[in-house]
Amino acid sequence: MNTALLQKLIDIRVLVAVMLVAVLGFFAILDRDETRGNFRQPPREPDVFTVTPEGDQVVRLSAITVTFERPPAERYGPRIVTLYPLISGEYAWLSERTILFQPDYPGLLRGFEYTIEVPAQPDAGHVQPFSRSFTTAGKLEVVSVIPAPNDVEVPEGVQVLVQFSRSVAPLTLLSEQPTDQAVVFDPPLPGHGEWLNTSLYRFVPELGALEPNTTYEARVPAEQSSEPDGVLAQDYVWTFQTYGPALVRVTPGRDTQFVGPDQAVVLEFNQAMDRASVESGFRLTREGAEVLGSFSWSEDSRVATFDPSGNLALSTLYDARVPTGLRGANGGVTANEQRITFETVGPPSIVSTSPNQGSTTAERFGVFFRFSS
Repeated sequence: MNTALLQKLIDIRVLVAVMLVAVLGFFAILDRDETRGNFRQPPREPDVFTVTPEGDQVVRLSAITVTFERPPAERYGPRIVTLYPLISGEYAWLSERTILFQPDYPGLLRGFEYTIEVPAQPDAGHVQPFSRSFTTAGKLEVVSVIPAPNDVEVPEGVQVLVQFSRSVAPLTLLSEQPTDQAVVFDPPLPGHGEWLNTSLYRFVPELGALEPNTTYEARVPAEQSSEPDGVLAQDYVWTFQTYGPALVRVTPGRDTQFVGPDQAVVLEFNQAMDRASVESGFRLTREGAEVLGSFSWSEDSRVATFDPSGNLALSTLYDARVPTGLRGANGGVTANEQRITFETVGPPSIVSTSPNQGSTTAERFGVFFRFSS
């Protein structure tokens, strides 16, 4: 015999012997009772008919096992146990009474319901057909959304986020991301969407596209990918309401001093307003007395300018009041009252000089005057 071939055979036998010793030693360690210093017997097969798995969080790589009371005469796996929906896999007898069905990799579909069926095997003590359903873990769900369901006063620059319970989009380059929109809106909302990662989707509305004081219905379609387990149990639907009318800026601002006598009051809103509602609700008062004047508006009805009929009094405190309940042009009313006080400039006067009156220690370089306004 060839010497090299003989040496290879010897090496292989030695390797097998070493592996066998290692495996036996591993199981000996597992079975050893550390507290008593002896070995436990391996677990016995149940004496009754049993089927595994069961429940609603079964791992997708789980195998299906059936143990009979007695060894069945039938030994052909597909006639012993069947899994529906049908899936490819391998059958193996673990003992005379226990058969195993191992689905091919990557295993069962995530979040699916399967049914195990075992026909009657009277000779094995199993006289009635058996059927049991279980559900695998990893069911695709929408975990959270922004804006949240039933949110109100959603601002104009909002970005819509949808977080799924696990990966949906394939891990790929941004340029090769799926183009199907993962969330749709009613009324329609123009914008663009993208996957921030494989389970987080973002939709960015176009600038100015979000209508104020509007209830939007957002819908995540059930089918999120072409994979069989990339499907929600049903469409995920929620609603949110966008921002209502509100005052965002007033000129003069709150507690402003030295306001000129010909100053107008400018009200800037976050959306188009009902002009009659604003004009009838706004009040400018001086020591409790109403100041008369007229309104002018920007073309988009977002900015109202109140011009007093005459000049404002000097050195006087004025109070501007913008009440709640002012109507927006597209519905809704203001929710908060705004009160702004400002003080007008006084008559011009000299407050101080440098040098002071009668000073005998004046500096050589110049005379300084400080005026009241």
